[in-house]
Amino acid sequence: MIGCAKEQQLLRKIETKRRELVLTANMKGFTSEETVTRSKELDKLLNQYYLINLRINCHTV
Repeated sequence: MIGCAKEQQLLRKIETKRRELVLTANMKGFTSEETVTRSKELDKLLNQYYLINLRINCHTV
């Protein structure tokens, strides 16, 4: 499958960023600037993952 390695790499980045977000939120609070920044970074990674899967699904239908 095209992009499979790229997709797996992105999933690892998403999981790492999710862990960072949870740790930061627990230590500094959910509304701290650092938590919000990490949340936005996770959002970007999730959007990238969504677009990759959208393209894959459009090509296989």
